[in-house]
Amino acid sequence: MKHIVRMFFFLAIIALVLGGFVYTILIKEQPHEADIPENSKYAPIYAEDLGQTPEALKAKYPDLLLRTNRRGVLTGKHVMRGAQYTIWFVKDINEYKAFRLQAQKTYPHLSVSEIAQDFAKLYSRPVDSTCSGKTAYAENKCHYKWWIRKNVTLDLYSRFLKNDQVELSAISTDTYLTSKHFDAVKSVLPTQ
Repeated sequence: MKHIVRMFFFLAIIALVLGGFVYTILIKEQPHEADIPENSKYAPIYAEDLGQTPEALKAKYPDLLLRTNRRGVLTGKHVMRGAQYTIWFVKDINEYKAFRLQAQKTYPHLSVSEIAQDFAKLYSRPVDSTCSGKTAYAENKCHYKWWIRKNVTLDLYSRFLKNDQVELSAISTDTYLTSKHFDAVKSVLPTQ
């Protein structure tokens, strides 16, 4: 009887180890970075900037201009590789941290399929995508969304202008810190 219990225990340990191996190596999708690589034709956006303090980002981007608007929201703006960057901050445990990054740039010509293929190579298929037809300002508008890793999303908005230019806006968001931003906004709204 002891021999059977030992054998069962030994087999259970092997099954657990093997199951863990299969899950971590074969099943679990490895997290992607919310980075647009430096060598890409698209404006780089760095996920490691999320959660950083204004001081740390000012050291990384010396031309970062920090401002607080009349509602008390701290934002930073700078230019890099021809793109306009905006960084939003929220107060978390007595210090400000970046919770949203946006890189915006206009390109002379890109197609919907070129954008979709390029970003699919970086992040796989988007979890959501929509495109709409002509508007007064644009020939076509598209939105793609990826969950890059736990609490981090990447949204890509493209607007195909009538002059064949394409406006791209990439927004990386820390959803945990965003919830703190919305809590702060609710705290200053009048109650009804």
